[in-house]
Amino acid sequence: MALASHYLFEATFCNPAAGWEKGQIEKTVQDARRHIWQDLPAFADLGALNAWLEARCLDCWERLQHIELARTIAEVHASERPHLMVPGRPFDGFVEQTKRVSPTCLIQFEGNRYSVPASFANRPISLRVYPDRLRIIAEGQVLCVHDRIITRSHGVPGRTVYDWRHYLAVIQRKPGALRNGAPFTELPIAFRPLQEQLLRRPGGDREMAEILALVLQHDEQAVLCSVELALEDGVATKTHVLNTLHRLIDAKRTAVPRLDAPQALALDTNPAPIQGAMTSCGETDVMRHDPAAASLVIMLRGLRMYGMAQATADLIEQGAPAFDAAIPILSQLLKAELAEREVRSIAYQTKTARFPAYKDLSGFSFADTQINEPMVRHLHGGNFIERAENVVLIGGPGTGKTHLATALAIQAITHHRKKARFWSTVDLVNALE
Repeated sequence: MALASHYLFEATFCNPAAGWEKGQIEKTVQDARRHIWQDLPAFADLGALNAWLEARCLDCWERLQHIELARTIAEVHASERPHLMVPGRPFDGFVEQTKRVSPTCLIQFEGNRYSVPASFANRPISLRVYPDRLRIIAEGQVLCVHDRIITRSHGVPGRTVYDWRHYLAVIQRKPGALRNGAPFTELPIAFRPLQEQLLRRPGGDREMAEILALVLQHDEQAVLCSVELALEDGVATKTHVLNTLHRLIDAKRTAVPRLDAPQALALDTNPAPIQGAMTSCGETDVMRHDPAAASLVIMLRGLRMYGMAQATADLIEQGAPAFDAAIPILSQLLKAELAEREVRSIAYQTKTARFPAYKDLSGFSFADTQINEPMVRHLHGGNFIERAENVVLIGGPGTGKTHLATALAIQAITHHRKKARFWSTVDLVNALE
């Protein structure tokens, strides 16, 4: 009924136990099946099998004559296509079941177990079963998608499919689970040597857990690249990974065009003398000519270390050689502290926002919806926040309202230093009461 309602056709069924009403159809299907499956090669996956089967069916259409017309099936179909109704979006065919997530963040289906984000442990979810995948839905949004495991042998024990990203919230509380936890046996290759080095140190469990948590706020490929660069430098620490990650991100965002400046500057017009002007300066603005030293003062003030900022400015004026030699080291330490504070601030604001799940715009598929993508990406820039404008998302269940709202709030926290708070309608009504 759902398929007929979607494509607007009327289904006509034969009477039960009346095989003579459809004998000709069944015989035709039987003959075609024997012909098509006569030569069956091996296939790597279900997609390759379907592609081969489609090609074989089209080949049969080219050769099979129509039962009434003096043309082939393919020729008759080609003549009818201009008169057929143009289909809309594809039918989303699935079987939906209700499951409860176990305390270990797993659901069971067909003897196999699949992981779910830890925030939904011991909670009900909706499982949509497709021929090749399982889609897990809760609170009107897609939590995750797993490839469906199909086994025909009842003697084979069930498998457990983990996604280590689903357990990042758990290892923040229990970092020791990194050592023997089953979900973390299949970490990306770049993380494995880093984990081996960190777990040899005291407190390495928590440090590794905090590095893995960076994928919640940043692009996973950027984090992996930062880890690889840190390992190449021989400095396998969280501070160095953070520093490298922010240098990578800043390099992407601050692309300054090259300026063709002259080799030397010259005055075209000499300045006129000013009556009563001072002939000499009492103080020299050293920081104007030393950007590296000036950046120290700026970073110290950004960290609200005003006393140290004033002392640094005095040392710069004195021009002490020992201090000049220490400027690069101090700069790296302050950059690491700024990066650490930024990560902690973003993690804290994300936690206090109480999002049901971490969602960003890169994980939203506009192809399956009628949502205006350019408008959403314009809102993602955050200009409406500066103009104090409201954004209202209207749509039925499963249209992506929660996903987009969370993505806009995450963008506001991570890139505009704004605070956010996620409320469901039920929680908001209860709080107002």
